[in-house]
Amino acid sequence: MSTPIHPLRQASLALSALAALWGALALPVQAAEPWYALKVSAELGNQPRADLAGGIATALGLAQTQLSGSLPVVELRLGQSFTSTIDAEFSAALRQRIDQPLANPDLYQAYQDRLKWSQGGGVGLNPLYTAQIEDAFVAIHDPERNGELKVGQFLVPFGITDYLSISPPVAVSPVDTPMAQALSTLGTGVYQGSGIRWRDVGAVLSSNAGGFPYTVGLFNGAGPNRLDDNGEKDYFARLDWAATPTDRIGVSGMWGQDQVFPRGFSDPGVTVGRRRYGVHWQFQAAEATVRGEWTRDQRLSLDPEPRDGYALEASQAMGGGNVFYVGYSQFFDPNALPGRGYLVRESVVGDIHPLLPGVSLRLEALYRWETSGSLSEHYGRYLASVEAQLGGKPAPEKNSR
Repeated sequence: MSTPIHPLRQASLALSALAALWGALALPVQAAEPWYALKVSAELGNQPRADLAGGIATALGLAQTQLSGSLPVVELRLGQSFTSTIDAEFSAALRQRIDQPLANPDLYQAYQDRLKWSQGGGVGLNPLYTAQIEDAFVAIHDPERNGELKVGQFLVPFGITDYLSISPPVAVSPVDTPMAQALSTLGTGVYQGSGIRWRDVGAVLSSNAGGFPYTVGLFNGAGPNRLDDNGEKDYFARLDWAATPTDRIGVSGMWGQDQVFPRGFSDPGVTVGRRRYGVHWQFQAAEATVRGEWTRDQRLSLDPEPRDGYALEASQAMGGGNVFYVGYSQFFDPNALPGRGYLVRESVVGDIHPLLPGVSLRLEALYRWETSGSLSEHYGRYLASVEAQLGGKPAPEKNSR
């Protein structure tokens, strides 16, 4: 089992690498003005009170909810352009939600702390934040070929990575729900469900030239803030058919040998082959956009059957920066517990409304249905979120070719 990179150590390594690259290129110290972005979100809404194992569900399967306020994320991003073709980014965040697969002991412990807090009837602000270095990479651009080489830690560009809903669709991201908590209580370890969206350490080469944009790369496969834990790399490939500048259909795939800890990080873990595949699409007409994806994920020697999901989203720009959106997503894991699968479905409707420059209000309502064996529950959530951002990344120069 590998040792996680301490956040301060990773930051120093990233900054040292950037400094070394800067010196090797003999670039002036003020090659370009650095940029920053500070984002803070405040959220008010209802959430499920506790897990099914605690007896909260009624005979009709309707889970009780309670009013809760939170600051779900405080994020700082820094960037520096060394030349017109080389730049770097670094970001760190404090987050209350864990919407990526548990890849190290720190995240695993943070999730267990949240589980205990929720099952204990926690009311009000959730005090359990997780500090994470999210992005730390150098990107080299090739304007002639409209391509890019990116090296470091960043979000794996699998499928669609920028859904409008407050929390990612259940088909692409782990969702902390009463049913998932119940499965964690009944099983031998934390149950997270889908894990298509995640950050990792690696390198990708991409090109947007012509009608078939592509991305290929190698990743450690151990998740963010981690060194390679088994000496194996994950291979990644993505190919799109760009019928028009706004319409595209594509496929994504990732495969490799990963170290998995199904019973927690006190267990030595097992090495398994992992396969992830997906098909994604996006079409735009005037101010309306429709997009979605289908995903399949399987740990070959650990999961007898693959886990499948899909997500659909339609949005309409209403003018003045106002955007209305609706979505539906579904995820099914036949391996959740022996003889018991897990099915979750979610419908969402929301609106994004600018209030001031850099400040936006998001109103969202969702309804979620969950089933696992004889367990079944459903509930609605109604959320209001205000997001404020200072600064931001300068818009890239357009290629005249």
